[in-house]
Amino acid sequence: MTLLLFVSMDTLVKDLVQRNPAPVLIWLRFLVHMVVAAAIVLAVPRFRPFVRSKALGRQLVRSALLMTTTTTFFFGLLYLKFADLVILTQAAPLMVVVLSVVLLGEKVGPRRWLGVLVGFVGVVVILKPGFGFEWASLFGLASAVIYAVYQIMTRSLSGADHTMTTFFYTASVGAVVMAAAMPFFWVTPTWTDALLMLLPGIFGGTGHLLLIMAFARSEASLLAPFFYTVIVWATLLGWAVFGEVPDIFTFVGAGLVVAAGFYVWHRERRLMKMRGQVGG
Repeated sequence: MTLLLFVSMDTLVKDLVQRNPAPVLIWLRFLVHMVVAAAIVLAVPRFRPFVRSKALGRQLVRSALLMTTTTTFFFGLLYLKFADLVILTQAAPLMVVVLSVVLLGEKVGPRRWLGVLVGFVGVVVILKPGFGFEWASLFGLASAVIYAVYQIMTRSLSGADHTMTTFFYTASVGAVVMAAAMPFFWVTPTWTDALLMLLPGIFGGTGHLLLIMAFARSEASLLAPFFYTVIVWATLLGWAVFGEVPDIFTFVGAGLVVAAGFYVWHRERRLMKMRGQVGG
């Protein structure tokens, strides 16, 4: 359900961004998300103390990263095929492995490095350098890298703040910063588009809340494989809504990225079990 909400949000934005300025869509996506979060906090008294963060600086950096990765993704929707962009962003879990070494000092064995390498080969195939490379693909690549850093920041906050605190601050920077930019980009939409523009924030806010609830009730390693279902949804919706059919480069590259992602996930699961047995 969560991933379907995210893909539905992206599908709607890809349609809206053809007629409306991307910064306006980005602002409304975060503004509505922030309103949803505030409404939940106000409606549930036991959540109100969690508005205060013990790691405010990190929360704001994390929120700024989400704004940045959303911005690159939304601009990518303006130029790229829907499935191509979504598949490129699925390289983020592989980038998390690399960044966990650089930023967190974690150790990664040769087998996981091999998996990451295969995944990056898949990304190169999707980019198809020398065979019709699209410069706009860099939006998808940038979105994946920034989202990977965002995930690292989310991991670092898990022991510092309550999940509702993190949810509350998720949209804060995007809503405030993009509001300041609105005088330069605002174009009054049609009534139909104005109503549709509210949906990405509702879908995104609800999706993030469900995602937080899912991680609170299950291990991240168990949920990871489900994230690759967005490739199926994106391919189907890209074909049904926009008439886009991925080329052979996309299919081959997607296969390599998904296979590498599953292999890295499998290795991490095995290592977690081995550590658990040693600890026991």
